[in-house]
Amino acid sequence: STDGDITQANGTTSEGTGLTTLNAGSNDIILNEATNDFVTLNATGKDVTIKDTNDLTVSLTVSGDSTLTAGGDLEVDGTTNNLTTITTNSGTTTFGATSVNGALYSTSDGDISQELNTSLDVLRSTTFNASSNNVNLDNTSNNFQSTVNITGANVAVKDSLGGIELGNINTTGTLNVTNTNGDITQAINTSVVSSDTFTVNSGSSDLILNNPNNDFETVNAQGRNITLKDRDTLIASLTVSGDSTLTAGGNLRVDGTTNNLTTITTNSGTTTFGDLSTSINGNLNTLSDGNILQVQELTVNGTSVLNAGSNNVILDNSSNDFQSSVTTTGRNVSLVSGRSDNTLNNILTPIINNTIISKTPKTKVNTFSRNKSINSNITVKSNNNTNVVSQPTNNQNTSMISISELKLNNSDSNGNTLVLNEDIRVPVEENSVIELVNGGVNLPTGV
Repeated sequence: STDGDITQANGTTSEGTGLTTLNAGSNDIILNEATNDFVTLNATGKDVTIKDTNDLTVSLTVSGDSTLTAGGDLEVDGTTNNLTTITTNSGTTTFGATSVNGALYSTSDGDISQELNTSLDVLRSTTFNASSNNVNLDNTSNNFQSTVNITGANVAVKDSLGGIELGNINTTGTLNVTNTNGDITQAINTSVVSSDTFTVNSGSSDLILNNPNNDFETVNAQGRNITLKDRDTLIASLTVSGDSTLTAGGNLRVDGTTNNLTTITTNSGTTTFGDLSTSINGNLNTLSDGNILQVQELTVNGTSVLNAGSNNVILDNSSNDFQSSVTTTGRNVSLVSGRSDNTLNNILTPIINNTIISKTPKTKVNTFSRNKSINSNITVKSNNNTNVVSQPTNNQNTSMISISELKLNNSDSNGNTLVLNEDIRVPVEENSVIELVNGGVNLPTGV
């Protein structure tokens, strides 16, 4: 019909045993009775509404909006403006080569997927709701040009023709998001919630999932620069060519490779490096509301700032490699680096209020392997100026810092002085230190 709409009378049934072709030209097609039963349908028109009692296969050439409802499996391809699909009775939803010039809303009582080697191109927002079923839309040529919202069990989505913006994502199983030709971001006031492993790959582009209500279980993240924020516990494994920033509202566990790494925990959350090795090509900056710990070795090529507040810093793996200065804040601190030429300098373990205690601190210091008999709260090896300030644990059996022990910080394994102009400062009272300097000892004022 080119002169008017194609419709049906109320209470009637339209059936097709093979291919049914409907062409309304610039007019509408409205076949909305629940008892309709088509097999394969080609629909051309302005706005199209089709309802089928069981399985339905539709190819669309639609200038306006399309609404498709199937009481079984639904297969759809073609072009339309807005597209709404609904399946019931455990019916799956499968997309062929489909171009949606508006928004896509797909509610499925079964899995949502797409045919191999086809593309799904959506100009406006996309919403997939598979309830407790799977969503698998991982063809390389997909192009989601606006916000993508997904509810499902195991979910995989891929977009390689530009960045992808995630909206509200809620999965009870695994989540895989891949975009190798643009950034992966998220819309404001949305959240990504994954109850299982979340694998996300932004290729040579950035990954920014920084909304406060995100809730990941375990994240395998690959990309250029990565920012992840989780409202509670976060486990992250990184393969990052640029910088990484991780924020957890509970415990944080991180490993992998990155350039600079910044980690933040709140709500008494600990920070743990592991389960695999962690390699940081730039600087490490860790602010932890709980202990800073490790499982596997930690390598930092740049500077390290480790701030555990009044909690402990225990990084005592013999394979650690701190290649530049390390600054720590904590209660009990243990730092070990296995490199023979490594530098741990400016290691500070201040008491909670960051003031120097009035007596020589009771701190054990283990400087070199030849002093293994000295168990330590702080392990220091330094070829530069060394500051050691500590608050001992109550009722702990500790020994005083000895001047000779500190002096060994400036010696190699044979006792030779490494750098003549190095100083060692030992706090005795507030604003008063003993300085071991080249050529002698500078005593506090009045001594």
